[in-house]
Amino acid sequence: MKTMIMAVGLVAVLAGVGSADAGNRTWVEQYGKGHGAAVMQDGSGQRGHVFQKGKKHRARVIQLGNGNQFAVGQDGSANAAELFQDGNGNIAGIAQFGSGNSAATEQIGNRNTAATIQTGQGHDAAVTQSGSGNISVIIQYGK
Repeated sequence: MKTMIMAVGLVAVLAGVGSADAGNRTWVEQYGKGHGAAVMQDGSGQRGHVFQKGKKHRARVIQLGNGNQFAVGQDGSANAAELFQDGNGNIAGIAQFGSGNSAATEQIGNRNTAATIQTGQGHDAAVTQSGSGNISVIIQYGK
């Protein structure tokens, strides 16, 4: 149930962050101890959300271009997420939930979409997409 709620929340964030405003927007929530988050946005209309909760999570995001969107979840402890988007209209999401998971997404081009959801412990996921209109989904469960 927790996985479903987080996944639905991730989709809602990605669907709801768009705006006609030319400014870039990111919000970060962290709660536990020892978190680190860095977000750099260059361009216009970039949107994003980092949420971390447990402890010792790391998130690093770079967005270049226009109208890119991202969401990172995490929840448990010691998860690491990296997102890099260069282009226009790209969407990326990472969720994670458990402990010791690592996810990296790189998208270069336009209108690419990547989603990663991991639960449990010790999962690794990496996505690299270049060009336009690519879609990637990784779901790992258990352990």
